[in-house]
Amino acid sequence: MEKNKVINITGISGLNFRIAKQIVGCADKVLEHIFNKEKKTIYNTLIVSPPGAGKTTILRDLIRQISDGIEGKNFNGLNVGVVDERGEIAAMYKGISQNDIGIRTDVLDNIPKAMGMKMLIRSMAPEVICADEIGNIDDVEAINYAICSGIKGIFTAHGRKYGRLIFKPSFKQSNEFPYIWKNNISKP
Repeated sequence: MEKNKVINITGISGLNFRIAKQIVGCADKVLEHIFNKEKKTIYNTLIVSPPGAGKTTILRDLIRQISDGIEGKNFNGLNVGVVDERGEIAAMYKGISQNDIGIRTDVLDNIPKAMGMKMLIRSMAPEVICADEIGNIDDVEAINYAICSGIKGIFTAHGRKYGRLIFKPSFKQSNEFPYIWKNNISKP
């Protein structure tokens, strides 16, 4: 460590490669719960589950469907902004998404979520913002900024239950937390 940052790892005994895969249509049932038919938009949504349960895969498919629109629901799609901090949602390569995330989707990758959300709001005019694995106070404050700006959001977080998530320090210490998560939580 140097200045509180990891600069080198030694004594490696194994490697874990995570390869993002796309499962088109895996979010169909979730979309039914978060789509507001009357207003032709979505509800603010937090997807909570333990690691490895498919949060990112579902989020990716939700982004695609919300961006492209939904046939049969008279929904033409919304402008979606994605902050892909670790490159797991879009899998960008030379500025091109390697996964189908929809025709109305803008992606900022390899940038901290809180910073990226604010940049998207100020410069890209998204109607929906999405980010994977929120978890610190800066993320929660950026989400509050988005919601107060009239932007809908879909986010994921690690946890076994929503009720336990609110006791994590980053959520607990945020004054905005109850405002963000109290209403419109989808429980598919």
